[in-house]
Amino acid sequence: MGKLTLSRSLRILILTLLSSFILSFIQVAALGTHGNVGLAYIPKAKTIEEKFSQVFRVQSAGIEVEVEELSDSLVYPLERACKFTIPVRNMGGHETRIHPRISEVPEGWICVGGGDLLLRPGEEENLVYMFTALPPWPDPAVLTVTIENLADPSSYITVNLRIEVEAISLTFDAEIKGRVIDGRTMNPLPGARVRVCYWSGYPCAETISLQDGSFSLMVPSAETLDENYENHNVSGEPALYLEVLAEGYEYYSLSDIRVPRGETLNLEIGLISLRVEASYQLAWKQQVEGYEIWKCIPSEDWSLIAVCQGEHGIEGLMTPPEHTYVYLFNGNGQLLWEKLIDGESWAVDITADGSMIASGSHSGKVYVWSREGGLLWQLSSDMHGPIREVRFSHSGRYLAFGPTPEGRGYVGLYDAEIGELLWSYETGDHVREIEFSLDDEYLVVSSTDGYTYLFTIEGQLLWKRYHGGYLPLILKISEGNDMIVVGGKGQELYAYDFEGNLLWKFQAPDIIQCGDATPDLSRIVIESKGLLYMLDREGNLLWRRSISPIGHNAIAISPDGHYIVVGSMDALRLYNSNGTVLWEYTDFERGQPPYCEASFLCAAQNVQISRGASMILAGFGETDRHLRLFIGSIQAVGEWPTGLGIQTSMETAK
Repeated sequence: MGKLTLSRSLRILILTLLSSFILSFIQVAALGTHGNVGLAYIPKAKTIEEKFSQVFRVQSAGIEVEVEELSDSLVYPLERACKFTIPVRNMGGHETRIHPRISEVPEGWICVGGGDLLLRPGEEENLVYMFTALPPWPDPAVLTVTIENLADPSSYITVNLRIEVEAISLTFDAEIKGRVIDGRTMNPLPGARVRVCYWSGYPCAETISLQDGSFSLMVPSAETLDENYENHNVSGEPALYLEVLAEGYEYYSLSDIRVPRGETLNLEIGLISLRVEASYQLAWKQQVEGYEIWKCIPSEDWSLIAVCQGEHGIEGLMTPPEHTYVYLFNGNGQLLWEKLIDGESWAVDITADGSMIASGSHSGKVYVWSREGGLLWQLSSDMHGPIREVRFSHSGRYLAFGPTPEGRGYVGLYDAEIGELLWSYETGDHVREIEFSLDDEYLVVSSTDGYTYLFTIEGQLLWKRYHGGYLPLILKISEGNDMIVVGGKGQELYAYDFEGNLLWKFQAPDIIQCGDATPDLSRIVIESKGLLYMLDREGNLLWRRSISPIGHNAIAISPDGHYIVVGSMDALRLYNSNGTVLWEYTDFERGQPPYCEASFLCAAQNVQISRGASMILAGFGETDRHLRLFIGSIQAVGEWPTGLGIQTSMETAK
């Protein structure tokens, strides 16, 4: 839930306790109109801990909403985003589709959220809205969410969202000091960059180690963090994290730092010299026409590469295209064919053997071509919105996508060769992520309705689970058919077993923009607004680091989990499994402001890395519009010392 401000909570408490009779009378009298429908006041006992955010239940046209207003503050520098959750229940006897609309978002605020919901009788699901802002901070805002039952569009319920930025000053009443040394020779390392950040990722303090390797930073104490988290009702963790970067050494980070008030955390950080060298050369590049590369997908042996084009359609910068191209290149960069399609395409896939290529467009069309470029079949669902995901099964026998001609929220499984519909299922909103299990026995689908669905290949729904709300942007299924991870613009990453049990949940400080995982899910990498995270299969955070903003689909991890390629706005980079930069490429066109200031315009927008990391593929954005293939290797340099890792010793002193 969004959180109510203290002053409002007190006012509601007073009204509730001292004026319950009057308030009830007013509500009963209000059974006149609210969007041409009656309101019902249903008293419900609440506690202080529940923040009085559900004092009212409002019923309209068979649906019920338990809140009439939510209030939240984005507390800088401890938070990056605010999340509002609005529960909606179907009180009627029939399945119904809920459609939310939000009023115009004021300048300076960034809002995502609000997918449709498909509610069965008695079912309750959540509408989710995420808000963030950047300095200079915008004015406080009140936005109205209008919740419609599409079976009766003249009826609706409204919920107000109040949001503001609260910039606070924290007392720096603790110290982190110590030395950075070479972990092998024990010699001091001058010039190392030592940075402390809040859980939000915003910087707290930074310094450079001195000639003797020493450093000292004043930071907020654990007590100061706790007090501010409690007083301002901040989400996230009241802790700091530290990162150390030194040229020629492995990246180092330390999480969950809490230094008692008035005390000093003494650290001796032994960094390990980088013992590998990455060398990559540009094998070829090919420019595409008119619009940026949205996705570039290679066949299993990388002998063929399918490419689609898209735009974000930002008002004043770009207009969504009427036509774009789908391209097929061979592994040497030769263009084999190009196909003009209606609208832009955010969805392209190629079978493992390269025999078929599929694309979905914003015009609502799906195209399937042969390797030679012949159109095998085409299908249109133009009345139901864009098709943003198409996915072949591993065998190439099936193609899944959504929406289908049946409706906006439908996902369908088709015979890939002839286009015959095998089965379909209606989710609440358009499908955004689809994955087949390695054995093609299962299909997992994530929808903009905030839920993930697991099916057998025959179309039996095994379960439906929450993925954090609104758009899913990472969905992976383990090769052993025992675990699924999913997350996105709802700010959280969820892990479920195949019975639908929640294994763990990881919260990021902002939306999860994209991510990838190894086939066994032993390594999971995600990005959230300039923060790169590596987790293991149990959801443990292995490391995080600050990076430059990235393109919209610009993370890939090698199947063995040893290497990660990231398309940032200032460079295409290769990291190892410790988060250390091994290689970077900067020779691409970034354009002029405002294009060069937006990662989803000037960075690589989609990246791939081959097994063994011998090839890196990158499709670049609006300012560059080139597809590039890099070929190289990673070689050991010198003798690797046995039994040696990054060493840290610490003690706390008053």
